Amino acid sequence: FELQLDWRIDAIPGDAVTISFAGGSLDVSSLVRAATVGAAIETRIPLSCFRDAGGAFDAVGTPLRMTAGKGFATTLRSVRIVAKGLAAACPPVSRK
Repeated sequence: FELQLDWRIDAIPGDAVTISFAGGSLDVSSLVRAATVGAAIETRIPLSCFRDAGGAFDAVGTPLRMTAGKGFATTLRSVRIVAKGLAAACPPVSRK
């Protein structure tokens, strides 16, 4: 399964952008910086990436958390768990 975000990047920060799911954190800065500001995008991240980053799916207290430096702005249209589609590479693990 994958975490699917339908979102728009409204402003790109100078600092890292992380997405955490079930306690596993990934650095999605390169995905954010590659996006066209103001354009709707879909991002799919395999749940196994979050597990490999330390996520614990047996007791999810905070299903989704995004953190970023000053100046980041995004519009989240939807976030959901979907069946795995095309093979997607894992973003780097966040070391924060």
